[in-house]
Amino acid sequence: MNLQKICLTAHLYATLFFLPLLCAFALTGALYLCGVRTTETVEVRELPGVAARDYEAAKKALEEQGVSVPAEFSVRKGVACYGSAFGMHVRFPEERGGFGRGRRAEDAGNVMRAEIVTPGLFDKLMLVHKGKAGTYFRVLAVGAGAAMLIAYLSGLVFAWKNKARRRSLAVSFVLGALACAAGFFLV
Repeated sequence: MNLQKICLTAHLYATLFFLPLLCAFALTGALYLCGVRTTETVEVRELPGVAARDYEAAKKALEEQGVSVPAEFSVRKGVACYGSAFGMHVRFPEERGGFGRGRRAEDAGNVMRAEIVTPGLFDKLMLVHKGKAGTYFRVLAVGAGAAMLIAYLSGLVFAWKNKARRRSLAVSFVLGALACAAGFFLV
């Protein structure tokens, strides 16, 4: 098998295998740049009689209200949370006791609040985009990056074999490199 056939085969299979993930990255990146931030639904529940930072009592109170609370508990960026950000989860805003964003216990009337969050499709795709959706998607993202590199390099081999277009292709590459460099210097 010659080099051109190997490159073509690698180019086709790598590109097609990772195309759906790369399209999702492109879509979420574009939507994020256009101002789309979230599609999650949040339901706020008050938990009277639950002391600040008593998350077990809060979990029990929510379950008595008919909320199915996930078992996994963590504190991420100062926010106590049951469940994972990828699925339905219950968070207690502000680790200072779950009294709501920017509110103090005295102002909230000592009523602890819980947010029941159901992430939408965009939120889940953004977690994948940012590399926060677990090891499986991180491995896929690294594979997609490698596939992009293989696709570009194999495409370069094909393009370079076309002697009639070598000069215009080289000019296109240099212009792209200059545009990228200009972006770094202008920021």
